[in-house]
Amino acid sequence: MNQQTRNAAVADSQMFGSIHVMTVGQKRLAADIADNLRKLLKERINNGAMKIVVDLSKVDFIDSLGIGAIVAGKKSLKDGGELVLAGANRNVLTMFKLTRLDKEFQILNSRDEAVQTLST
Repeated sequence: MNQQTRNAAVADSQMFGSIHVMTVGQKRLAADIADNLRKLLKERINNGAMKIVVDLSKVDFIDSLGIGAIVAGKKSLKDGGELVLAGANRNVLTMFKLTRLDKEFQILNSRDEAVQTLST
């Protein structure tokens, strides 16, 4: 997969100390975007990432494939690893609540709040 295709899933990837922040850059987190996100999360985790924030503030819609990519990322984390979500709007939160995954993920209001939470 070339870099341009991979960047379709993540508009921005930054480090804050040991915390990886990945901002999904598309309004719809479905199908090919979800597959790209899944691969990027796996790559980061395989390279030693233990604390990851997935910033969903630009996402208006998420389907089961998008949720699956995030779940796969969380399951791939080694013991002691953390993956939190940030910036989810009402539509995205509704999908996590309907699937009861809001009980499995820490979903914070903003990227800054997520970074601060993982820093402690």
